[in-house]
Amino acid sequence: MNKNAKGNLYNEQLRNIKSILSKENRRAILIISWEKNILGEDGGLYYKALIYDPLSGEKKLFRTTERNPETIIIPEDNSDVNFKELIYILDNYINGNEEYLLSLKDSFNSAEIGYPYYIYDFAKDKKIKIKSFVFDKNGKLIQ
Repeated sequence: MNKNAKGNLYNEQLRNIKSILSKENRRAILIISWEKNILGEDGGLYYKALIYDPLSGEKKLFRTTERNPETIIIPEDNSDVNFKELIYILDNYINGNEEYLLSLKDSFNSAEIGYPYYIYDFAKDKKIKIKSFVFDKNGKLIQ
């Protein structure tokens, strides 16, 4: 990816984060995985995200899709399979298992398949990058 394309991607991510957080508590924790079809010239940036309010304990899940990156999809409950990894990250993070999360290994060999997760903890002014991972059909972490 060339330097200009990386800058454009960063600016697009920043716009999306500001839009997401404009309605949230300043102490929120945002966990997000950005995705982009790198094979398509005009592939839009899409994501899945979780916002956690540490004061109320409320979790909000939402995502966009490659087909329609401007439309935000909000699941009916927190058991939506699309968010299993995000909830796992949050549970470990709020229980003080940051080192464990940083020790996770990529479940994939190709950047085209797996995307990292980012934790933005605005109360602590902290950003953490977690390597891409998934669970198998039995719910076991693939490492």
